[in-house]
Amino acid sequence: LGFYPEGYTVKLATGEDAVVLSSNPRNVFRPVVRLTTDSAGSTLVPDAQLVLDLSNRLDMRIVEISNSRQVTA
Repeated sequence: LGFYPEGYTVKLATGEDAVVLSSNPRNVFRPVVRLTTDSAGSTLVPDAQLVLDLSNRLDMRIVEISNSRQVTA
């Protein structure tokens, strides 16, 4: 179990919402996430939901975690 549990929704400093897909054992504060909204809060269609490894995206950081969990496929 990482610092950000898989399936939980997080808010990025850039304004997007994302779902945690997996933890990163090398840096628990930088998981792999899937974007679910854009920075304006609009829901992204599945084809536009980018998967990002935050360990490779130092310009993005998690600023909030939701207590709701989504099913990850």
